[in-house]
Amino acid sequence: RPLVALLLPLWLCPSSAMRLAQKRRFIARGRDFVLQQDGAPDRTVRLHAGEMHYFRVPEVHWEDRMLRLRAMGLNAVSTYVAWNWHEQVEGVFDYSSPGKNLTRFVRLADKLGFFVILRPGPYICAEWDFGGLPAWL
Repeated sequence: RPLVALLLPLWLCPSSAMRLAQKRRFIARGRDFVLQQDGAPDRTVRLHAGEMHYFRVPEVHWEDRMLRLRAMGLNAVSTYVAWNWHEQVEGVFDYSSPGKNLTRFVRLADKLGFFVILRPGPYICAEWDFGGLPAWL
């Protein structure tokens, strides 16, 4: 499951996915994550992640908060994806309004050198209204 969460951002950023697919692979081996890159010897990567919920932080502050994570020595950012944040009305999805641009969040993290751990719902345990489930359910 953690591997799926780590690879899910690549689905959101096709150009990044193509670039990464050509250069490196991130796999789980036993209890470790291993980064394989351009025929070089495998390198075990220890993830040090901080939680940053993009839907709780104004978009103008995302980069500042990620730089603070970096200053703490972290190399990964983890976030929930709140269903009710993106589909407030049944069948109407919003991934581009300010604060809801998940692709921008993931690309920014990539630009700053972070691994991204996405934790999509449907239910999220984040002290968030209805656990992230839309009210229209």
